[in-house]
Amino acid sequence: MLPNATTYDSIAMTTHSQNSELFDYFAGDSDIDRLLKTFRHEKTDRVPNFEYHIGQRNVSAILGRPSGNSWQLDAKDYVELVEKIGMDAIGGNIFLEKGAILLQVPERTLGDWDDLKRYEKEGVIKPAVLNRRKLDDYFSAVKGKPLGVWVHLTLPLTLVYQAMGFENFCMALYDDLPFVEHLMEMVTQDNVRILNELLQYDFSFVHLGDDLGYKSSLLVAPEVLQEIWTPRIKRHVDVVHANNRFATYHSDGKIVDMIPTIIDLGFRSINPIEPLGMNIYDLKEQFGDKLAFIGNIDVAGALPFGSPEEVEREVEEHITRLAPGGGYICATSHSVIDDIPPSNFQTMIKAIHKYGKL
Repeated sequence: MLPNATTYDSIAMTTHSQNSELFDYFAGDSDIDRLLKTFRHEKTDRVPNFEYHIGQRNVSAILGRPSGNSWQLDAKDYVELVEKIGMDAIGGNIFLEKGAILLQVPERTLGDWDDLKRYEKEGVIKPAVLNRRKLDDYFSAVKGKPLGVWVHLTLPLTLVYQAMGFENFCMALYDDLPFVEHLMEMVTQDNVRILNELLQYDFSFVHLGDDLGYKSSLLVAPEVLQEIWTPRIKRHVDVVHANNRFATYHSDGKIVDMIPTIIDLGFRSINPIEPLGMNIYDLKEQFGDKLAFIGNIDVAGALPFGSPEEVEREVEEHITRLAPGGGYICATSHSVIDDIPPSNFQTMIKAIHKYGKL
């Protein structure tokens, strides 16, 4: 659970001058074309920085006032945030009223067909609805600015195993696979409908997410994923491509065995590339001509626990080894969690701008 905004009042107030001095330096540096060119492995002026989500602690410090996390900001404040750190787009998992289908189901309670019928009868399971007011606010906020807007949509596997509970989900893969596939199909059909509605707006790219891995392995055997997951994900990506947008992919954990499939599905990048399970330098060598990589600055390493000097060295090494040839976007290995001191996140951003010039 995110901390209350007042938790960081004193941090925001005491660091206001310091943060303004640092982050105002990057005002005017945001450029969505830089990010999109990096997806295409084209030459850019510098390595982009892109964060899927920035926690309340660092948002408050950067803006110099008590704030929510990046997805809780109004559109104008979000623009101010990204401009201060030279990020190229605003967006997130924020454009659906009450979230995707199945998201209102209490976690670990959708165990069988009877539960499904009950939740449908009670109106707990219902189609997603766009928040058009928020959509209009976001696109109005970037009008006339070199900023993009992106949208995140959660894919079927995560929504299904959260609703079922992971143990029940795994048992159902053997005992009642039709039930699992029925739920995944419900999510897929609703997501495809929503994507077609979302892409009437001028989104720069679509960030699709499904957590497929533990830190040491995939959650589900690859052959099972190929049967029940891959065809449904292709339907999502096909909609994105039919609307001439980039599809980028998010998964936590060790997903090396699925990367060829992710490429075949047509994704242009993956994030966040957790260091414990995957070696980003090996991935760059194997797949760097086909995928852009977003992330890998360790949120269990120097960022929360080290010195600013250690953070700078980590960023420098990543950029030095990953930027040649294009296709690297510097970011955290998860998101900007509240364990990360603002001074270290500031150092990370400053180092990206320092070492990332191409």
